[in-house]
Amino acid sequence: MVNLMDKKSEYTLLRLLRDYWFLLKGYQVEFCFFTLVLLIASSAGYLIPYFLGKIVDFFIIYKSGESLKWFYLFVAGVGLVGSLQVILRSYGKLHLIKIGGNLRKKVRMLAMSKLADLELRWHENENTGGKIQKIRGGGDSVYRGVSFFSNEGIDILTGVLASLIIFIFLSWKYVLFGAVYSMVYIATELYFRKHMQ
Repeated sequence: MVNLMDKKSEYTLLRLLRDYWFLLKGYQVEFCFFTLVLLIASSAGYLIPYFLGKIVDFFIIYKSGESLKWFYLFVAGVGLVGSLQVILRSYGKLHLIKIGGNLRKKVRMLAMSKLADLELRWHENENTGGKIQKIRGGGDSVYRGVSFFSNEGIDILTGVLASLIIFIFLSWKYVLFGAVYSMVYIATELYFRKHMQ
């Protein structure tokens, strides 16, 4: 866990992930399971355009009097995948938000115990309202982090991975272009972030 009194240390992404993993103790298996459920639900969204494309392909080569069996299968696929996507997404988000609520409570309890261990001099400089506000803010920030992860983070991760898979199937040139672009973007971002601080 991060030292609350150390204001000079840089709080990195790796440190944030380690702290979240520490806070998830007791919920780690559930968190991973419901993250997987959300990944499946988010990935299922890429099957619907595939089925719609297959329906278009079917009607391009369709001749009057031929069986419509494949058309009905593709329509059923769209309906089934769409339904499963909504059910899995709701199920996964609900449980991840519950885990986020439990983490918020855990953070508040950890902060209260940490507060009791702080030096008396610090307590004299801070009023009670300020202490409570910091505890509440910390718990709410952890909850918002889990909420962001379940609402947007999974979709971003799935979008990046799905794009990579689609690029691999199209051409390696696209993968190479995407990798070079990403590396240049990340290097530029890190450079300016470091120099702005």
